Amino acid sequence: MASKPNKKQPGQDFRTCPNCYYPLPRFGQYCSHCGQKYTDGKITIKELIGDFLSNTLNFDAKIWRTLLALLVPGKLTIAFFQGHQQRFIRPLRLFFTFALVAIAAISFLESAFTEDLFLDIDDNFSADIHYRQFLEKLDSNTLLLKNQFPSENHPPLDSLQLLMYKNQKDSLDIGVHVNWNEPDEDFITGFKIDKKDIGEMSIDSLLNHYEVETFWDRLILRQSIRLQQQGEDLGNYILNQTVWMMLLMMPILALFLKLFYVRRSFYYVEHLIFSFHTHAFLFLLLVIIMLLDNVSALANHMDAIWVFGLLSMQVYFFIALRRVYKQSRFKTFVKFSLLNLLYLTTFFIALIITILLAALLY
Repeated sequence: MASKPNKKQPGQDFRTCPNCYYPLPRFGQYCSHCGQKYTDGKITIKELIGDFLSNTLNFDAKIWRTLLALLVPGKLTIAFFQGHQQRFIRPLRLFFTFALVAIAAISFLESAFTEDLFLDIDDNFSADIHYRQFLEKLDSNTLLLKNQFPSENHPPLDSLQLLMYKNQKDSLDIGVHVNWNEPDEDFITGFKIDKKDIGEMSIDSLLNHYEVETFWDRLILRQSIRLQQQGEDLGNYILNQTVWMMLLMMPILALFLKLFYVRRSFYYVEHLIFSFHTHAFLFLLLVIIMLLDNVSALANHMDAIWVFGLLSMQVYFFIALRRVYKQSRFKTFVKFSLLNLLYLTTFFIALIITILLAALLY
């Protein structure tokens, strides 16, 4: 198979780009189609080092330009609308980057928060769930000790077993069942499940054995057992899903902005870009506060720092609204207040839905 020409051939009036084979004029060093420099494939060490430094420094410069513009309310959005788009990181990439950094910071810097926020597993309930494994381990270790000392009496071991078995319930109340057609029963109850059965049976076998019939009863009971057995990482799992939750919230918030500024000459996508930029700053500020939270010298001042951070977010949002949409302070404040109310309502509804879906899909 013949290769496409990458340089001027006899009888040709033009060169072709070695990368995309686009026709090149007889002058100029770069392809107007893909941007690659015209070359025969051979480069010097000087050119190799020069390309590396140019690409690296240019990338770093774009990061710093974006960060500096992001710190000034509304500046990055205004610059983007004015056509200075190549100088900065793209809005969606910026949003995703800072969202992921914020989630990672919460997971690593606030590990106790992620462990306790969504699922607080009671020690006794956890022991109930693993009751069968506990009995097997207790019996096997007791037998091992008796075999090691076959000539001795073992009243201490027998007493230990009696003590460990004492006050142990045979069953536990787990899951959620709504008694729609049973007025004499409690409206919401659980399922009485034998603890040994939880250790011996698979979840599907348990559902069939205890005649759990409806789809929702089976789903909730299955997830209840699974979360109590393997729910240590549920907090981190839910936090990871909040990135997608926040991304799905952006179009809704952009719609709110479109409705509030319907008389302004802004396209819907411009409101969306404003939302991406604003939330990128919120994520950045959240990461900075969490870093400060792990500085021992600031431990006594963290309450004030958190309050200052939350107020800074509000001030940033207000100033950004005023600069981008160019309305009076009074109109901006009214819309700012209503947008905050709608935002918090949307956020908590989305968070509840995210937690429920994560718990059902975990």
